[in-house]
Amino acid sequence: MLMTQFAVNKYRHYRWLLSGAVGLAILFISLYIRYYQEVKTIDRSQQQLAAHTVAKIERLLQPASEQARHTMALIGRPCNIVTPTLRYRAAQNQALRSVLLVKDNDIYCSSLFGPRQYRLDALFPQLHPDADTQLALRPSLAVAKGVPTLIMWTPQSREAAAAFCTCSISTCCRPSCWSRSCPMRSASCLTLTARAWSTPNAKLSTAAPYAAICATPPPPIATPFTISLFGPSTQRMALEALPAHVPLALLISLLAAYVVYLITANRMSLSYHISHAINRREFQVYCQPIINGASGRCLGIEILLRWNSKRQGWISPDVFIPLAEQHGLINPLTRFLMTTVVENLALFPPRPSFYISINVAAEHFNAQTILADIRRIWLPANPMPSLMLELTERTALSEIQYEHIRAR
Repeated sequence: MLMTQFAVNKYRHYRWLLSGAVGLAILFISLYIRYYQEVKTIDRSQQQLAAHTVAKIERLLQPASEQARHTMALIGRPCNIVTPTLRYRAAQNQALRSVLLVKDNDIYCSSLFGPRQYRLDALFPQLHPDADTQLALRPSLAVAKGVPTLIMWTPQSREAAAAFCTCSISTCCRPSCWSRSCPMRSASCLTLTARAWSTPNAKLSTAAPYAAICATPPPPIATPFTISLFGPSTQRMALEALPAHVPLALLISLLAAYVVYLITANRMSLSYHISHAINRREFQVYCQPIINGASGRCLGIEILLRWNSKRQGWISPDVFIPLAEQHGLINPLTRFLMTTVVENLALFPPRPSFYISINVAAEHFNAQTILADIRRIWLPANPMPSLMLELTERTALSEIQYEHIRAR
């Protein structure tokens, strides 16, 4: 605002504070939006990874299930006759370790060792002979002892014989099965009933640890299992990824602050503040009496305009009047002054000998707008006091304008 140096400095500080506040708000909003998007992206990636892993394991177990169904025809035949066939079929699937034949709850043949003689319920108590296809986890008892082994149990009927396959869980669920790039995943877990096998430690436990993301095969599926993914919380991973977005958010906030600083520049101009002051009626009208020195009578009054700004306080007419003339705002001020006088005519003596003097700039006469304003504002009020127009000392009325006004 072009009034006083103090006002300019004060408003400049206000502009800096406003621009900084807007910039910080934009920065925090941008970072929060990026944080929210990161959380959604990580959640979506984890869900996709879990679903992908489930599909991968299903594709690996499907050939084993088919081999088990094809082997049903061999149940009941002598073990030494069917062993070559079992070994051939087991070799066709890289995930299979062995194929066992079961009849009347007795394991009597193995593709690895040939004839066997074990009780099914004693060796695999977690399997139910009369249930449908099942999966179970247990440590290996023969080859590579202690290595977690995935067992697929495929009974033919409740009283009849059955066959099941065993495969190494480290082979079935080796890292290539979990190969989809997922930087937020630090561990995986395959859960079957009360047992769980987890990576990367490849240990078999009796209960699965806390799972960040779990996925199960969609129905219908004959071999239910659960895949669990472990790692830091989604919020923590989103916060760790947030610094990468700080430069862009900072650039956006700086641009927003600069735009706000430019937009508020027009509020430092006099035109804005004078128009604002007129609308908010910050200008106050004072009456200075004109006294006849001989008789002591009040012949009239001179109307004076003062500005009491709510931000800057009292502003001298020597400051705002010249600048209003320079910026073409003196005419609106004169109209405001004339309107205020008309609204308060009842306060003045109702006689023509009493006059009201108003200072008018010469430029108000340039296009004879002063005459139009008098006809529009003063005359409709039918005032009894006389109106005296007094030219300000700063401008002079040309001879042509003077003669033209007198003629009208």
